Amino acid sequence: MASSESQETTEKHHVTSSTAASDWANAVIYGNIKIIAKYEGENPPLCCVVLPNSKEFAVGWSDGIIEIRDTTSFGVKRSFEGPENLPVTCVSASELNPAKPMLLASYASGHTVLWDMKEGQKLSTIHNDRQTLVNTFNTDNAAYAVSGSDAKIQIYDTETSTEQQILQERSGAGWGIAHLAYEMYELGLDTRQTESSTSMAQEGAKYLMITSENN
Repeated sequence: MASSESQETTEKHHVTSSTAASDWANAVIYGNIKIIAKYEGENPPLCCVVLPNSKEFAVGWSDGIIEIRDTTSFGVKRSFEGPENLPVTCVSASELNPAKPMLLASYASGHTVLWDMKEGQKLSTIHNDRQTLVNTFNTDNAAYAVSGSDAKIQIYDTETSTEQQILQERSGAGWGIAHLAYEMYELGLDTRQTESSTSMAQEGAKYLMITSENN
């Protein structure tokens, strides 16, 4: 499904803001964190990411819509519709190339779509037979990683969207990947139940930091 341009007056997710101190009576805040404003919509947002320029952010909604919003006014600048109108589970953004800023979006349908944010076009679409829950670009955007409910981590070439590598838990004990950070470090594995975890296949698996969660 093609992307669509959205204006503030025609946005699909109406949001309201509140800044009164009484609105934060039940908020738990640690450290030097200050809530500037709170925005609520009719449909639940499931994921968001601040774009590297800090002037915009992307929010993924439960109906498969991704909106690019202004960080100051919260107004919608652009919107993208997912393949099957199923929830957006993860969004990652890259602006290493200002002429071609990219948004990587994963969906509960198992699809992952690479969007050209400037032109509003799909650059590529991949599909996996599972709920795809997490994704991330590597530091130079040459590749990206996706994973989900089957704990299978797949690495794709950004330019061609060809699969380069698969990392799979050996035990098949029902792990789900909760977070991926694709950085320039050797493979590290952090689990919430380490005594029941097994090591990932590490051959050729450097540059990927993994956090996993037992379902």
